[in-house]
Amino acid sequence: MSMLSRKEFMRSFGTASVALPLSAVAAQAGIAVADESEISWDMEADIVVVGFGAAGTGAAVSAAEAGASVILLEKMDPDQAGGALSCFGGGFLTQSAELLKYSSYYTWSDERAENTANKALGWSKRAENLDFEKTSINFGSGDMLMSVYGGAAVHPKIVEYVTNTPGISIEYETPATGLIQDGTGKVIGVRAQKNGTEIIVHALKGVVLTSGGYEANKDLFHSLNHPALAYAPMAGPARTGDGMLMAIEIGAQPANLAQNVEWHTFACRKASEELGTGVVMMNPSYTGTLIVNAKGKRFMNETGSITHNKRQPEFLDFYGPFAVNPNHETNGYENLPMWGIWDSAAIAEGRLGGSTITETWALAHGFTWSEDNQAEVEKGWLLKADTLEELATLMVSTNTWGDTVQVDAAALEETISRYNELAEAGEDTDFGRLSSSLYRVAEPPFYACELIPSIIYTMNSLLTDDNSRVLDTHNNPIEGLYAAGDIAQGTVYVVIGVPGSMAQGQIAVEHALGISA
Repeated sequence: MSMLSRKEFMRSFGTASVALPLSAVAAQAGIAVADESEISWDMEADIVVVGFGAAGTGAAVSAAEAGASVILLEKMDPDQAGGALSCFGGGFLTQSAELLKYSSYYTWSDERAENTANKALGWSKRAENLDFEKTSINFGSGDMLMSVYGGAAVHPKIVEYVTNTPGISIEYETPATGLIQDGTGKVIGVRAQKNGTEIIVHALKGVVLTSGGYEANKDLFHSLNHPALAYAPMAGPARTGDGMLMAIEIGAQPANLAQNVEWHTFACRKASEELGTGVVMMNPSYTGTLIVNAKGKRFMNETGSITHNKRQPEFLDFYGPFAVNPNHETNGYENLPMWGIWDSAAIAEGRLGGSTITETWALAHGFTWSEDNQAEVEKGWLLKADTLEELATLMVSTNTWGDTVQVDAAALEETISRYNELAEAGEDTDFGRLSSSLYRVAEPPFYACELIPSIIYTMNSLLTDDNSRVLDTHNNPIEGLYAAGDIAQGTVYVVIGVPGSMAQGQIAVEHALGISA
């Protein structure tokens, strides 16, 4: 039988309804139904890993150390690669087996939890040997290895570690676009783009999806999580759900989407939209930030952290009764848009935006917020006015339905007056704000910034089993396909962390290569 050229193979892909038999579904999804030996592949390795983050590191290094050849496909160029790994908080969080089970709402087996916990500890130990400035902090049930300068200081060391591991070929600027199956449904390769040309990559033992979350794909996020919500993704532009969509295209089962959003803190809307990634504001506890909605009213304890918090945050309060005649004024997100308010005394204390460590993609890639906040005023990110009444006229945005709304000036003045009374008394009896952060808002000029919630990452999308195999809609493993890290953490209540993601990548390739746990 003659060998199929790459062009002939690519021409075999057509379009068909997903309700058709395997061969027709294969044509739509870009799946080969011919014998894989008949295909002229552009690249070949035992293991093909899609995405160079924490889980991709765990998969690629573990496979190479076991003697397997590895192709690591990375969507971005070397300077922009890494996703959440390039800008995580810097902590090598390891969870106990019991906490992992708890975090999965006890859907994990004892074996899965123990295997993940043990391997995560191993990766944390490896990190101790990397050359970055370290400390140790007490976190939860024990000490946690921590980078003094955040994940941006760690990421280059991990890249160096992977690059120097024999047997791994890193293909930057090579985004995966589809999965290839044989006639039995086994995943045998990946379609990708390289230098503007479509290539096909052969996986002899398995494909491991480690492409991260989908928070940078706002259409997808709005469909799966919170419709019409303005928010800022923090982990970079590459995390658009590519691996999730490729897997679902061939029958993978989505899972654990309901509580998979990891909030960070609040971000400046104008700055984030202008830069295309989240520009966070400093913690309100440090800056005295007062937060109001479009009605000019406070609605929350500004010092109550939303970071990695699974409670329902107040900005998601939604009024939505059954209505024959939709009411744009009352229905929708009750507290959005929302605004941060400061006076000149707060501005003089230091910068309002940024962070003390490079824990966001913007900060990890060179963004800085000015120390005196004046550059941000000039850019229009911060609004400035001599009176609260004048400031309210500048505080204009859109509501859930896209209608223009302006902050009520009289209500804003009333809110500030009430807040100042609480600050002088030293106790926030309205919302329980920390007394140490009760600063009066009284010295003109006054400043405002529209705030939106920021997202560290989404932490799930595909259902996997104890061996990190992707499951189909009948809970059967899709042969040859694995997923690890944010695309399929499997926990919901608490994240597995960088070492846990690396552990899942290791678990995947050990199964693919037939290595016993």
